[in-house]
Amino acid sequence: MDIGGYFPPCLQDLAHHHIYGNTWKLLGIVEDTGNGHQKYNRAFQYFPVRQDLKKPCIYSVARSQLKMTEDYNVGKSLVRAADTILRQSLDLRLEDHRVVGVIEFGKIGNKALTFDDLQNIGVNIDRLIIASYTSADDELNIYEGLKQYKYVSDSTYPVNFSWYTIKRRAGSDFQLILLCDRNATNFNCRAILGESIRSVQAAMMICALNLYRSNRKNKSNSDILTLTNEEEIMIARLWLQHFGRMK
Repeated sequence: MDIGGYFPPCLQDLAHHHIYGNTWKLLGIVEDTGNGHQKYNRAFQYFPVRQDLKKPCIYSVARSQLKMTEDYNVGKSLVRAADTILRQSLDLRLEDHRVVGVIEFGKIGNKALTFDDLQNIGVNIDRLIIASYTSADDELNIYEGLKQYKYVSDSTYPVNFSWYTIKRRAGSDFQLILLCDRNATNFNCRAILGESIRSVQAAMMICALNLYRSNRKNKSNSDILTLTNEEEIMIARLWLQHFGRMK
C-alpha cells in the first residue's frame, strides 16, 4: 500500500526481487493519490525492457469515482484548515478576503510563485497569503533571496506562518504571508474528512485482493490498473448500507 508514490525511484529494484535471495516476492503496489499515480506512470515510461525484469503490477484508486468523492471532501476540509490558521494566528477570516486564487486547479497544486512574480503584483494588492496543500515531499521551494525580507519576531509564542515585506519595483511595499512557513497546511492542521474515506480504504483493499488473485494466475499487466465499475458500485452500496444508517 502506498499513499503518495514513494516507491517509483526503486521500482526496478523491487521488481528484481531475486537479488535479495528470493526471500520475498512483490505481489504489486496499490497507490492512493493522484500525485503517486503520476509518479508511477512516469516510472513505467522509463522502465527498462529486459527479459529478466517484469514490471510490477500496480493498482491505483486515484482516478476512481470513489476517490473523486473523497477529493471533494478534502477540498472542503483544506479550506477550513486555512481559515482556522488565519483566525488563530492572524486574527483574519477567509470570508473577509474578496479574492481567492487557486494555482494549478487539480488534485494537487504544483506551481509556486517565483520571486519576479511577487515583485510585479498589482498595486491594488497590498497583502498576499499563500497556503500550500500537497504531499509532504512536494512542498513549496522558496527563493533564497526572499529570506532577507522575512520578519523575525521576538515573541517566544509559536506561530503557524512566516511574514515577508517585499519592495515593489515601483517603490511601494506589499506583504507576503506563507501559512505554516510554506509547509503543507493539511499536515499542520488536521481536518476531519468524515466517513467518505472508508470507501477509498475499501477500494484499496479490493485492489490488494486483485493483486493476490492475479499473481496466483500468473497474470502480468503493463499499465496501471484500477477498479472495475462493478467493484466501485459494490463498495458504494456497502458504504451506504453501513454508514447511511449512522446519519
